[in-house]
Amino acid sequence: MKALLREIRRREEKIVRLLGQFVRCESPSYDKAAVDRFGRMVAREWRRRGAQVRVLRQKVRGNHVRAELWLGEGRPAGQILILGHLDTVYPLGTLAKMPFCISGGRAWGPGTFDMKAGIVLALAAVDALNASTSAERAERAAIEWRVLEADLHFHQVIFDHTHNQFIRVIADALRAQLYRVRQSAEQGLYDSAPALAEHRMILTAVATGDPATAERAMKRHIDLVESRSAADLALAEADRGGRSPDSAADEKR
Repeated sequence: MKALLREIRRREEKIVRLLGQFVRCESPSYDKAAVDRFGRMVAREWRRRGAQVRVLRQKVRGNHVRAELWLGEGRPAGQILILGHLDTVYPLGTLAKMPFCISGGRAWGPGTFDMKAGIVLALAAVDALNASTSAERAERAAIEWRVLEADLHFHQVIFDHTHNQFIRVIADALRAQLYRVRQSAEQGLYDSAPALAEHRMILTAVATGDPATAERAMKRHIDLVESRSAADLALAEADRGGRSPDSAADEKR
């Protein structure tokens, strides 16, 4: 929450500027053309943020604007509804007598408080969440890449110490396939913690000169990796709505 607050404070100048634009677009309740004009401005701001916008047209009063937005990945677990209104109680021409301004740390102007500032804050919240989400994704991707590189290096050290050229060739091919599996599954390195624990058991056995325990730890690691990889591919197939090669083969039988 503190990070979001910092992000919003960083954007304060832009927020106030947008509020000024909104207030200067007068939208008295009983002037349909004016309310619709402001509605188009609000709709445009939501579209800029990637929202799907629908204008629900009204015959007498101003049109309604409906914006739907999802900043996450996959399907959302729930929804948050934000309600507001586009109209204000001030008649056209009020700006000439009460122009938008900032004074004493406050914003002034027709409709500033009720409720154009509320619409601006909703947009600002989306901006802050989007920036936070993007930063978290970039950080997570960087961490996952470092974990993957460390994982490959761990196995490469073992392959090199076999002094077997055939295993090295296989390792190079497996490395490319591993990248492809990770990218296609799109599940992230959810198994990094157990994999690192399994690596630690192998290294501990090797460091203490216990080849039997090291062999058992390696076999266990291979079995668990096979199981997790199968789960990865099953999830990827389910997400794509497709079938795995094994299920297709079973159906043919």
